[in-house]
Amino acid sequence: MAHKAGLEAALTSLGFVFIEAQAAQAHERQPIIKLAAHRSRAGIVTGMFADTQDLGADMFRRARGLYGRARQPLNQLTAASGAGVFVADSLITSMSAKLRIARHQNLTGLAATFLPSQQMSIV
Repeated sequence: MAHKAGLEAALTSLGFVFIEAQAAQAHERQPIIKLAAHRSRAGIVTGMFADTQDLGADMFRRARGLYGRARQPLNQLTAASGAGVFVADSLITSMSAKLRIARHQNLTGLAATFLPSQQMSIV
């Protein structure tokens, strides 16, 4: 269960940050950025994933702590401010979910888990 416009805005913000990050990195092959959603035991996981090795849980935790106090809290990921990640984090937090580091098909990214709606269940 999520607010449709809020989730679209959060994923768009994450997409822009990943596009910025992929454009700044040197690649031997074409960069991959993937929007994915799948069902898990905990609910529906949705997120943005890219072919990057720099994104990790420790780095994301430090960036959250530095947000608002440093110009580039995500300097390992992108040369820009990375504000889109924190906009997405704020939007997703307002929907009672938590943005976290996740993996999907050998790609690393940021994802959130949402509870599926039980209103349309067939009994």
